[in-house]
Amino acid sequence: MRNAFKSPPFLIGFMFIAILLFSSILNGFIYGEEIIQENTRYNSEGEAISSAPFPPSLAHPLGTDTDGYDLAHIIIHGAKYTLGAAICVSIGRVFISLFLSLIVTLYFKRLKHIIKEFSQSFSFIPSTLFTYFMLVSVVTMSIDGFQFTFSEQVVFQVFIMTIISIPSLTLFLSDEMDRFYTKPFVEGAKILGGSRLHVFKNHIFPYIKPVLLVSFGQNVVNALLILAHLGVLNLFFGGTYISFSPFTPVEKNSISYEWSGLIGSYLPLVATDPWIPLVPVLFFALSSIAFQLCIVGYQTSMDSNQNRKMLKTSCKNELKEKEKHIQVEDSDFKSVRQNV
Repeated sequence: MRNAFKSPPFLIGFMFIAILLFSSILNGFIYGEEIIQENTRYNSEGEAISSAPFPPSLAHPLGTDTDGYDLAHIIIHGAKYTLGAAICVSIGRVFISLFLSLIVTLYFKRLKHIIKEFSQSFSFIPSTLFTYFMLVSVVTMSIDGFQFTFSEQVVFQVFIMTIISIPSLTLFLSDEMDRFYTKPFVEGAKILGGSRLHVFKNHIFPYIKPVLLVSFGQNVVNALLILAHLGVLNLFFGGTYISFSPFTPVEKNSISYEWSGLIGSYLPLVATDPWIPLVPVLFFALSSIAFQLCIVGYQTSMDSNQNRKMLKTSCKNELKEKEKHIQVEDSDFKSVRQNV
């Protein structure tokens, strides 16, 4: 993993995500839940000259929304919820799938066929639709208010987004383990009396670890994509707040300013103020690209490490061959002494 930081793609992607998350967490300590707002601009004489929304400028680099909230501040504020949710979902998928694939591979190989049939049957249903129908009654506000607290909605949404990909990921990891269990060095460890867990820990896991890290990055991107799709469907992470005021049109907003909620609530402004919905879409795309760069950089570093090891091995073998050819026997010295 350390060598991955020497890879420019990995370093660029990692720094982008790290800066976003650090800024979002630091923003929570400084501003709390408050967002910078400017509804109206005044001239030097105190007269109103313009009102929100304001396009991108030096005062507001990404512009403001229709209520005058600074979009850059909103993006930073919601980054910890959006990226944090995607990372938590990915971690849950990888760890649960690793545990289940280990059990299936070592103890219940017959279950693999059942999991395969189960995952194939669900492959015809888009993950976004399955997630939507499971969550719509939980995270959408009714006329009587939310039925669950913000924390309960977050936990339930992370749980649903986690379990939808576990069957396919479990099957994939189980296939990878089976591929390594047929290697000669694993067969040798079994013959020498190594237990199943011992063989997995010392001989299989070092080869599965890179696969897990790559799967983690891929699942983060997948989770971000599902969040974006749910945002378009007006299903926001942490709860969809709906205004039921009889004097104003029905509005749906995110209560945490996470990016998927921004996409859904700003989508009607595409025709009038296009920069407003473009901002959360842009940061969804940039975050996905950043995680993809991390995956590419990590894979590149792993390939270079393997090439280095192969080169060292070949060099050692060449040196051994040369040493065999230049070895001098005692009989050579005896013949030289006799001639002298």
